[in-house]
Amino acid sequence: MQDTYKVRTIESWPGLSFFAVYDGHSTHFIAELLAQKLDEFLVESLNAGLEMTSAIKQAFMKAENEVMATLQESKLRGGSTALCAVIYNDMLYVANLGDSRAVIFQENSHVSLSNLHDFTNTSETSHVESRGGVVLNNRLGGELAVSRSFGDIMFKQYMNKDPEITVHQIQEVDQYLLLGTDGYWNGLNSEQTLELMQSLKGEGSLDMKFCGDYLIDKCCEKIRTKKDNMTLICIDIKKLAAGN
Repeated sequence: MQDTYKVRTIESWPGLSFFAVYDGHSTHFIAELLAQKLDEFLVESLNAGLEMTSAIKQAFMKAENEVMATLQESKLRGGSTALCAVIYNDMLYVANLGDSRAVIFQENSHVSLSNLHDFTNTSETSHVESRGGVVLNNRLGGELAVSRSFGDIMFKQYMNKDPEITVHQIQEVDQYLLLGTDGYWNGLNSEQTLELMQSLKGEGSLDMKFCGDYLIDKCCEKIRTKKDNMTLICIDIKKLAAGN
């Protein structure tokens, strides 16, 4: 299992919550390091007086520097994607580096808050190729499936290491936020996920723990071939934004 995650309420910043999924490749070590460090770097940057988007960017930069130093010292290979959601009162900040996905679900619709950083995304492919990278079979160097990540020393010169940040003001129609690694979304797309969530919902809101377990079970049922690691965080965003 090379996926991991982090869920944290930042006590020193009332109204601030942090959620993240990390998908490691070639090693589990980088994803685990990020789960330990990235939110701490964010708090450091906020305490230094940076506004939220700048604090997120600086946290990612500090984490990347630590990951690269660790890889160089240990002679390890590999890396990790990262998808983070920072909720501060009624504002949502999604920072993505890799091919995990963040989706907001409303009553009868869904809104994607992240883009795939892989080679199905033509703009990502163009960026990598403009820096001299060779993409074979939708993989950098025929090996790496993502166009942005932490680590991956062998390919870093070709990659964009900056997170893509989406800022969203939480609306009355927004109900649930799902953060999932690619193993989940490769099994169930957003429309299928919405239909399953609607089938669970009676009066009132869904139980998020039960919903997450149910969706993962349904995803596993759908994928008949080899299953990838799957991590899914389900958040009742309306309750969280209201401080409940």
